[in-house]
Amino acid sequence: MYLRTVRFETTRENREGVPEPWNSPSLTARLDGLLMYSPDLPGRADTGGWAKAFTAWLRLAGWPEGRPLNSAEFQAVEAWNRLLSKFSGLAEFAGSLTRGEALALLRRLAAESVFQPRTGEAPVQVLGLYEANGQQFDHLWVMGLHDAAWPPAPGPDPFIPLALQRERGLPHCDPERERAWAVRVTRQLGAAAPEVVFSYPGRDGAEELTRSPLIAGLKEADAAALVAAAGNGWSARIARAAVLEALPAHEPLPLSRPQVRGGSRVFAHQAACPFRAFAEHRLAARPLERLQVGLGPMRSGTLMHRALELLWRELRTQQALLALDGEQLRELVQCCAGAALETQRRQNPATLAERYAHIEAGRLQDKILAWLEVERRRSPFRVVGFEEQMEFTAGGVQVNLKLDRIDQLEDGARVVLDYKTGKVRPSAWFGERPDDPQLPLYGVAAATAGEADTDAGMVAAVAFAQIRPEAVGFSGVVRGEGVLPDLPGNRKGEVKDAADDWPRILQDWSAMLEDLGGEFAAGTAAVDPKNGLATCQGTYCELAALCRIHERPAATGDELPEGAADDA
Repeated sequence: MYLRTVRFETTRENREGVPEPWNSPSLTARLDGLLMYSPDLPGRADTGGWAKAFTAWLRLAGWPEGRPLNSAEFQAVEAWNRLLSKFSGLAEFAGSLTRGEALALLRRLAAESVFQPRTGEAPVQVLGLYEANGQQFDHLWVMGLHDAAWPPAPGPDPFIPLALQRERGLPHCDPERERAWAVRVTRQLGAAAPEVVFSYPGRDGAEELTRSPLIAGLKEADAAALVAAAGNGWSARIARAAVLEALPAHEPLPLSRPQVRGGSRVFAHQAACPFRAFAEHRLAARPLERLQVGLGPMRSGTLMHRALELLWRELRTQQALLALDGEQLRELVQCCAGAALETQRRQNPATLAERYAHIEAGRLQDKILAWLEVERRRSPFRVVGFEEQMEFTAGGVQVNLKLDRIDQLEDGARVVLDYKTGKVRPSAWFGERPDDPQLPLYGVAAATAGEADTDAGMVAAVAFAQIRPEAVGFSGVVRGEGVLPDLPGNRKGEVKDAADDWPRILQDWSAMLEDLGGEFAAGTAAVDPKNGLATCQGTYCELAALCRIHERPAATGDELPEGAADDA
């Protein structure tokens, strides 16, 4: 199951169709080989059989092939082969083992094996006590000599009577013997270099530590003098000779090239907080995805998008939809939902088990059939764009967009639609820093791509196609009555004003996007959330540790504005 999940992640693309940073065809091919070999692994076998299986498994994974090995890597492979040989020799002793039992035994043998690769001479070596004892050094620093560790506590053998161990003088059985040995080793280390530093930690967590009594008589060195002495080497001299270039602390860093990943989110983040846009889209400071039980909202939305795309690729026009009776429509929806689920199931078989997929298919079909009742009430249209890919530039920022759907009305005007399975607020499209500029961006992009000076290219509506269990319908801005059902209706405020002043609203949106894009391209990255901490909370921003907004004075708008809790 875990291999299939990892394989799915290696093929992931974001919503704009751009491969994720961890997308790796070569790793996908390796994982395909492992998945094909998995059924051939034995249920039970002796250690010799498991050694062959583990070797074949590692070879399919690409270890230790693919490139020449350096000395340490070659020695590690040799040590692994010796370990497998030792493991194979336990066949008569261990008998028949399951895969888990064989791995546990191999892991235990590996933990008991000491491996230290041979290396050439190095200017600085970190050695254990037994490795360092008896050697001579140019400089020596002995660490960790606190009273609880030096001299070491005795550790007698638990299987030999203690009296017998002391009688025979076995190692580690007597405190006095340990102390005498520690005194001798301390004396030897003190003579192992012209200058030797002994040190001990001041505390271990909450526990305060003191120096070992075996070094209590030594003269305490000045820590500052040790640091100064270390700073006289060649590396320190080179560092001091460097000429640093001073830059103002808040000097903007303009974009070096216009292409930016992230689609409409670049503009949304710039409007919400310039620092977030800079951090996420230029520094790639994005939080890890959260694990979710089942499909989760994003994948459920993807399923809906795919099923509706397949449906309208088949229908093409509202006339074709109206020509189907109830039974024919249910069969078509069932077929499209099944195809979308099958695609998702191949990519993520662990999540979409058979029973879960059956339940999801029923939910998907019910929601699509409810939505098609809304489509039936529209004025005549045909679908001319499915998951339309286009490039768009505003203010020097070029992004790739994917428009869910573009319809064409009888007069040639176009309707830009975006499917949404969550809550939507068209009122969030307006202002110099809109909360959600995605649909304005799509509307401007569609108008720019079409023949804006003719009816054939004019955008007549920009709207969400809201498909939720409790409500389905259009929500957005239209040029007037009759374009989409229930719009503009009795809407108020900016949504109504936009309908009354169509198509100037497209020009306002274009100017707003130019301003936001220009700020991002210029490198504007101030920590300036639109409504203070209310914006941070409402947009689920996880960059507080990077921007340190909580360390700013409380007068930066920490209180939620009226109604913000409901909107969030």
